Amino acid sequence: MNIMMRFLLVLCLFGTSAQAEILDVQPEDRVLGDEKAPVTIIEYASLSCSHCADFHTDIFPKVDEQYIQAGKVRFIMRSFPTNPPALTGSKLLMCVPEEQYYTFAKVLFSTQSKWAMTLDHEANLKKIALVGGVSEADFDKCMKDKALEERVLNVRRDAESLKIESTPTFYINGQSTRGVESFEKFSKQIDEALVKSVK
Repeated sequence: MNIMMRFLLVLCLFGTSAQAEILDVQPEDRVLGDEKAPVTIIEYASLSCSHCADFHTDIFPKVDEQYIQAGKVRFIMRSFPTNPPALTGSKLLMCVPEEQYYTFAKVLFSTQSKWAMTLDHEANLKKIALVGGVSEADFDKCMKDKALEERVLNVRRDAESLKIESTPTFYINGQSTRGVESFEKFSKQIDEALVKSVK
């Protein structure tokens, strides 16, 4: 094996290792479900993405009921902001108590048209946050937190090494799938991962 081939092999192995590390549970992650569940699903989502909203409104409740609450799946949603409104919403999610993360995510997706699609998205997001129990002072502090913004953007930068091109993108035990057409198709992929996990 010549030097160039060895160099390329090292690069390939390094890239694979780095990607696998990204798909491990990270300190920033908000994990839903049993940590010992045989299947881990990581979703990269943008809070301004209509397809992401469709998933969380129509499909995720069934995934939660049939797989997460049953101890078969642990679920992690990571922010992949695609525009300023999504970045603002992602910062808010990181500011709410960890146990409220997915509740707030559900609200932000279900009210997406009322804040993410508006000209003054931060002001409209603030109204929703206040109704959800976030104080005005805490919201303003959250929005001004540049270190927090950098943490959110770092998650996106790490994800870019996975060659994510659209949201939502899912990793089911490390296997990627883009978008979700129906619960039936998504559950089939989960079931396949469950079968493989016991082999």
